[in-house]
Amino acid sequence: MYNKSHWYNDDYAKKYGSLVVPAKDTLINAIQLCAIQCSQGRPLENWELRSILHYLKSLEYKVSDLNLSEQELQTIQHHLGEKSPSTIQMIKNKYLAYNPATFGDPYMKIDPEKKGNIKNGEYIFSKGCLHCHQIGKNITVFEFDAESLTFSFFEKKLKKHSNYSIPYIVRKGTYATSGKKQYMPQYSLEKMSHQQLIDLIAYIKSKSK
Repeated sequence: MYNKSHWYNDDYAKKYGSLVVPAKDTLINAIQLCAIQCSQGRPLENWELRSILHYLKSLEYKVSDLNLSEQELQTIQHHLGEKSPSTIQMIKNKYLAYNPATFGDPYMKIDPEKKGNIKNGEYIFSKGCLHCHQIGKNITVFEFDAESLTFSFFEKKLKKHSNYSIPYIVRKGTYATSGKKQYMPQYSLEKMSHQQLIDLIAYIKSKSK
């Protein structure tokens, strides 16, 4: 995140409108948008912003992350201490300057003939869904567990396209309402692919039996 040049890119403007304008080119503004809108909180104070920036900087790309060739490493070592435009550009070409965001169709039908990977679906459910929704997390008002009744509930929602079906919620998310500040973000195709969605549904169906 620290090495990016732009944030809240592409289709995020469809959700947040003009709010993305000051956040697109400034990491501090992007963090504030996240704090106020995505987390439904207050503007962060300066010391809080500095703490987050220090944390993100600790996660920035290292040379070992860039899969540089021996020749490229030698080029960098040769130009250490210099502001060589070509060397800087060579390094920047090794990673994305921004994360693209493409919103999927919430009403897209899942091909019943396309098989899902149940193991991958289990990973998505346990590491993704339960990360926020697990009972006792107190992150959202909609909490659930990994018991059979949960999967039966979700499986019934798969039988018809509604605003509470898995594909709809994943692609459309929810919005904050009066008395209910928490909302679920929508997952772009880059954050959760169509195949991953199929894998998640396959896992839910396997556990609802």
